[in-house]
Amino acid sequence: MKSLSYVFGYNETKTVSNANPISLHHLVDRLMSSFIPLAVSKRSFIIKDIHADFSVQADEQVLAFVVGNLLNNVINSSKNVCIRVEAVRKE
Repeated sequence: MKSLSYVFGYNETKTVSNANPISLHHLVDRLMSSFIPLAVSKRSFIIKDIHADFSVQADEQVLAFVVGNLLNNVINSSKNVCIRVEAVRKE
């Protein structure tokens, strides 16, 4: 089984306009519900491994766009895989 991962971001802090605390767990949950039919058609499945208390300070629309595009690209470029979505907090 393939293991696909992508790491992005910088170690610096940036201020984002329209930034509110967003539950990453709930955001990915909502996105997953729309991507599950596509994943099933590719004979793949998605596992969400994000702690329920994990939140980020971001614009929700932009974050949903970025994470949604990542999910879409991973699903469309693979088949018969387990797609694991995880978030790790680092200092």
